[in-house]
Amino acid sequence: APEVCSAAGKTDFQVTLLKGAQQISTFRMVVDVESEVSGIDQPGVYTNLAQWLRYNGAEGQVMVSLELEDLRTATDGTVFQTAGEAVRTQLTALENEKVDKRDFATLQNRVEEVASTPCACEEQPIDLTGLLINHYFVSWTGQALSDSGERCTDYVPVLGGYRITLKNVLLENNRSVCVYDANKTFIRCLKRGVTDTEVTLTLPLNAAYLRASVDPKKTPVFFYPDVLGSRLQIVDDRISDRITALDTRLTRQICEVSPLAGSIDLTDKIIENEYLIWTGGAGNEKGERRTDFVPVKGGYAVSFKNVNVKANRAVCVYDENKTFIRCMKTGSEETEFTLTMPENAAYLRTSIDATLTPLIYYADIVDSSLTLLEKRIGEKGYQTEAQVQALIDEAFAALPVYAGEVEDV
Repeated sequence: APEVCSAAGKTDFQVTLLKGAQQISTFRMVVDVESEVSGIDQPGVYTNLAQWLRYNGAEGQVMVSLELEDLRTATDGTVFQTAGEAVRTQLTALENEKVDKRDFATLQNRVEEVASTPCACEEQPIDLTGLLINHYFVSWTGQALSDSGERCTDYVPVLGGYRITLKNVLLENNRSVCVYDANKTFIRCLKRGVTDTEVTLTLPLNAAYLRASVDPKKTPVFFYPDVLGSRLQIVDDRISDRITALDTRLTRQICEVSPLAGSIDLTDKIIENEYLIWTGGAGNEKGERRTDFVPVKGGYAVSFKNVNVKANRAVCVYDENKTFIRCMKTGSEETEFTLTMPENAAYLRTSIDATLTPLIYYADIVDSSLTLLEKRIGEKGYQTEAQVQALIDEAFAALPVYAGEVEDV
């Protein structure tokens, strides 16, 4: 074919020999085509073997299927450089499609599995198969006692901390619902002596088993009514417990290092048959009680419990010379409150309940200390965070506005 030499450079070509219905071909060979300086001819129309046989093939010769006319064209119309590339690419696409279908089937199975799994928001039934015992009932002591015609459960595994609903139970008189730990050791009775046949209870966190007296004629039904809610509540309780424990530990550590922590000692500070007037002086009244001068730290918050500030009775503060400064609280029905002492206060006195033990203690020691520190820093001429924020707010307020919007920040 002239087209083999139509372009300078290395050109692949192959020879095929035909004889009757047989054919044999060489491997691909390379022709190094030299360029012709004066050449001006254009390549002719190239006719490959399949095309030639299509039009020139005779009976007894190899007839090529029309589908072999050009294997370079894929099913979607894409034309490749070679037939091999076309075949390989399409086979790869088929393999990928097979993988995609396999992945889709896996995904579909997973969706069906999730769909058939009970949702945490739904009721979760408890299987009682093989856990019902005839002619026994569960006493409030946790023991199963023999009684003809009665019925109770054996040890039913449960989730500690979760809410559980029990239907068709029998809890009259000393029949009960009891819980046990992982060793089946009795913890406590949860419910007894009621006519209710359906109850919802919260299991203790250390509960691992439950036993209950049930109706001897009706099928008992036990289930968790709100698994998700129970889980969230357990998490919330544990977080709250951690915070409380941290707060307790912090308070204890503060109490260990601060002379102001803990209750103020009122030993020998209680005076009988007198009360404190809002003017700072004392009045005589049988059955009344008040404190003597109680040393306090100026600027700190002090809490009071079981005090009496009704009518003209009061809490008053005094300076280091025990000179009256002012009344802090009077004419109130409150018996428990917190007051911040003036910075120049050195003593306080208050009327107290006639029978209950008074309690006076420093509250929020850390907050009080920081408040005083911030104030004193401000007095030294340094700007506190609050002052800086006030200046920022003032600057924004001074910006020109148009239609309620800042015109030019």
